[in-house]
Amino acid sequence: MVQRAVELIDEADEYQPLPPPEPRPPLAARPRKLSVTQIETWLRDPYAIYARHILGLKPLDELDADPGRAELGTIIHRALDEFVRCFPRELTADAESDLLRIGREQFGPFLSRPGAWAFWWPRFERIARWLVAEERAHRSSIAESLSECEGHWTLSSPGGPFTITAKADRIDRLTDGGLLVVDYKTGAVPSTKTVQAGFAPQLPLEGAILRNGGFSGVGGSAAALEYWRLSGGRPAGERRPIAEGDPGALIDRVIARVKALIERFDDPSTPYLAVPSPLWAPRFFRLPASRTDCGERGRRMMSFDDPDRAQREAAGPRASVWVAASAGTGKTRVLIDRLLWLMLEGTDPSRILCLTFTRAAAAEMANRLNEELAKWATPRGRERSRKHCRS
Repeated sequence: MVQRAVELIDEADEYQPLPPPEPRPPLAARPRKLSVTQIETWLRDPYAIYARHILGLKPLDELDADPGRAELGTIIHRALDEFVRCFPRELTADAESDLLRIGREQFGPFLSRPGAWAFWWPRFERIARWLVAEERAHRSSIAESLSECEGHWTLSSPGGPFTITAKADRIDRLTDGGLLVVDYKTGAVPSTKTVQAGFAPQLPLEGAILRNGGFSGVGGSAAALEYWRLSGGRPAGERRPIAEGDPGALIDRVIARVKALIERFDDPSTPYLAVPSPLWAPRFFRLPASRTDCGERGRRMMSFDDPDRAQREAAGPRASVWVAASAGTGKTRVLIDRLLWLMLEGTDPSRILCLTFTRAAAAEMANRLNEELAKWATPRGRERSRKHCRS
């Protein structure tokens, strides 16, 4: 009886989850100008557009954070932009050294950080080696390379003119008169299925802007649209065309899809839902745990607080593991679970050493660990933690 009374202390009198938000701002408040990358966000997660462009909310960067994948991508884009602007037609005999010099200038003070010097600079060196070899192999078919080309295209819609903007990483004038549009990717490249379904519209929309004369100094139909994956790994780079042959049909399909999207949101009754289609949710997004949305099995798999099988295996203290994953995929969760598991098995906390590259990362781990330990202060919390680590 006493035990039951103690357990009731932790239970809420009533739990009534709120429904997902469905904001319906007036037409005058809805954006009439978006970039091609924001169009992709709009397709996948309309609520993110509402938060950023209507509420004016922006995520804050961590203090004293080492450069991550996004920052690395920005630095590589700047370096390649400078390289192409310096050598739009012919390369020098020592083009790789030229690119590395430009890279050092763009990395600048970041190279004083241990994480950047140890991980990101070697990747850039491999990217430079691959890129220069690729350039030498294909420069004979290129009349001129244009970098960071800004463009826009205004469409008519029921709610008034709507402008799509873009900054193409690279547009090559080919010697046969065609045009090649290139998008650099330092992370994952959208799958063919995603591109063909219209949920990765960046390159097709850049092709549409090019076709409609929206880029200054260059215009015409794109002969090819390509992703250049620049990971710096093995292999360091890779060219991936997004369509076989003429990409015109793909561009037409994406234009039709985007026009329908604009028209749908020109109706003030259309809500900005958070991830209306789970199949095409943004990368690293975790769906809310809901039996009605995805069933009990899906709820277990997608809940952030319940690690999947691979995470549980990595969290086990008897396993020696190396975890490599992108931001937001649960690496810190695995580390916290590993620490908790060690302590549950009787390890003295003073004998556990955790190393991070930044104070911000250390503080984040400490805060999460303290939050979890606070839950252990109740009998039910301790039991939940034991079950969590045994699962």
